[in-house]
Amino acid sequence: MKLLHQLLLQTNIKKITISSPLTGEIVPLTNVKDEVFSSGAMGNGIAIMPIKGELYAPIDGKITALYPSGHALGITSKSGMEIILHIGIDTVELNGEGFIIHVKSNQFVKRGDLLISFNIERIKSKGYSPITMVLVVNSDKFGTQYSADGNVFVGNTLLWYES
Repeated sequence: MKLLHQLLLQTNIKKITISSPLTGEIVPLTNVKDEVFSSGAMGNGIAIMPIKGELYAPIDGKITALYPSGHALGITSKSGMEIILHIGIDTVELNGEGFIIHVKSNQFVKRGDLLISFNIERIKSKGYSPITMVLVVNSDKFGTQYSADGNVFVGNTLLWYES
């Protein structure tokens, strides 16, 4: 009876997945050379060192924050998950140079939609890192976080939460 109860509990596990918005190498957030991100102050998540300058929607949701410089945006899913995608460290100082925004504030997007294009070489030539953070601002509401490691391609499962 106890085993049956455990099996029933396992089938009630809710799993929420976040797809990789980039192709690149996964970097633990604690290894990001910016205290705001590495400390988790902006939320839990992971970072990716991109090899291609295209950022795609990791979930279905609404664009709830969009910086005119194109370096960052926020998406909120129907389940209330709030994700921040932040391209580079201190790249706001580029004032949009090398970034092309493909979405608008309050626009609904589907997982896999192109959000922002960016020029990795231009970012590097200006002395900035293109490392990109995928942060779940309110991750405490979604259970235990798990993450992929190694190399990842756009659309691969990057993070998932089980509760």
